[in-house]
Amino acid sequence: MDALRADVIDVTVLRQLCWMGCPDDVRAMCWLHLTGCTRQSDSTLRDRKHAEYRSYVERHYDIADWDALLRCDASGHTVNATASPLVVGSSIHTSMIGPEELGMMKQVRKDVPRSSGGVPFLQHPRMLQLMERVLYLWALRHPACGYVQGMNDLLLPFLFVIFAEKLPHNPRKRVSHLIKCPAAEVQALLSEASIPPSEWLKLEADVFWMLAAMLNSVQENYTKSQEGVYAMVRKLEGLMKTVDPPLHKHLERFQINFRDFSFRWMNCLLVRELSVVQAVRLWDTYLSLEARELSKMHVYVCASFMKTWSPQFLAETTFESLMSRLQNPLAFHLSERQLEEIISKAYQLMLMYDQAHGHVQVPKATV
Repeated sequence: MDALRADVIDVTVLRQLCWMGCPDDVRAMCWLHLTGCTRQSDSTLRDRKHAEYRSYVERHYDIADWDALLRCDASGHTVNATASPLVVGSSIHTSMIGPEELGMMKQVRKDVPRSSGGVPFLQHPRMLQLMERVLYLWALRHPACGYVQGMNDLLLPFLFVIFAEKLPHNPRKRVSHLIKCPAAEVQALLSEASIPPSEWLKLEADVFWMLAAMLNSVQENYTKSQEGVYAMVRKLEGLMKTVDPPLHKHLERFQINFRDFSFRWMNCLLVRELSVVQAVRLWDTYLSLEARELSKMHVYVCASFMKTWSPQFLAETTFESLMSRLQNPLAFHLSERQLEEIISKAYQLMLMYDQAHGHVQVPKATV
């Protein structure tokens, strides 16, 4: 991509290009620029972010024997609030591990293995620990939100994009290749011989900061009341009443509440409804938006999905079959072209219902 080879990268131009999908071979660098993790005008920014993340690991994660603490808690014994000091680098750190921190770690450890979906890449011990550390440290540093189920799903596209760069032989379809990697190949790819601990921590830091940028864009979704998610659900329901009245009436006829199927769509940004490859393509567009516009665009993407699938939904004649369709839209096997059409229709809906009233700014010349 020529935009990345320019002496000074114009992020506005980069947003316009990435909106239509990033090439596999430069996606990781595009995402790092779009999430503010690196800037060509500040060559030390990424190094500083790596160092800052390393300090988080040392101060808040490496100071505790988490296995021992969780075993003690599970046995019903009182957990000592002060973790045993461990030597980290040249100094000794101690930290207070209270019930909230322990509960947070316990929930993270439950959710992380569920994210794997049987994919060997996500089942590797180093990858499981990476996910655990990133999620725990982000939640610890954002006490207003803490850890909320669904954040583990938002981590996945970043993992695949960053680690696909480490694949040998430079396969063209990097993310899809990584998904299909057999266990033996994954073992070699993620071994310490292939990725030494110091380099691993830098990759982990990139994942952490990209996730942080994404979560900061949708932080209202993860406050205690999750008001951001409910607001998006309400907006989707109102939008469908306007853009597809027959489908809206069909759902009303079966007394189906939009919360029952679209809460997860909003909470996980469709990561559970799409394949990883599809989610990565959709996120090319999401990361191209200004942070405050991501949630708006996502509602229109969900509306575009529903409008696309409307004939199938209308064909269902029982509550059970209709709800099953709504909760398992992967059954529709979207093609790459169909996904592009859904994103394009979502953009057109946003132009019609938001931008026309001056409510949203999106990259130009994208349709």
